[in-house]
Amino acid sequence: MLGTILWIIIGGIIIGLIAKWIVPSRHDDIPFWLTAICGILGIIVGNWIYAALFHNGQFVGTGGFDWWRHIWQVAVAIVFVIIAASISASVRGGQRRA
Repeated sequence: MLGTILWIIIGGIIIGLIAKWIVPSRHDDIPFWLTAICGILGIIVGNWIYAALFHNGQFVGTGGFDWWRHIWQVAVAIVFVIIAASISASVRGGQRRA
């Protein structure tokens, strides 16, 4: 259980940074902790969507690196980064940091 949580946190940081790198530059001013949360949510929701669409709702191991699952995770994390950046900008009053 602890190992799973640790992998979700590490994977969330990696997936969040990849998503933030892919998103256009106007969305890259969110803090690191928010990027990590977007990545963690991307992993959880992306896994759920992938399992629902392609594995009849069951999480199955493929025995290797499952590229499609990770593509879904990054795509979902991109959506969360865009949402987080929009909310963060509206909270700050739309002002960009120098």
